[in-house]
Amino acid sequence: MASITFWGNMNGAAHSTSPSGINHAAGSGLGFYGAGYGISVPVGQFQDTTWVTNANGTASDQYRLNNTKFVSSGTVSSNAGAAIANYYMPNYYA
Repeated sequence: MASITFWGNMNGAAHSTSPSGINHAAGSGLGFYGAGYGISVPVGQFQDTTWVTNANGTASDQYRLNNTKFVSSGTVSSNAGAAIANYYMPNYYA
């Protein structure tokens, strides 16, 4: 059976149980939220934050990952910062 594996840019994280920091075998995964951990994304808007969390999205030891948000054609916002042109976005946000 096919599987999907998520990777997080968590270099040097002491809590990491794998190179990605995501423990797939224990039901860990990614949580896509609004302005912060556990905050829903309103209808018609884009997510602001991405987190490593448990299968229920309720982990008390969650870890924030880099998040790149669509702003307009050719423009993004990295980690809820100011909008920048795609060609200025660093590789680690891509």
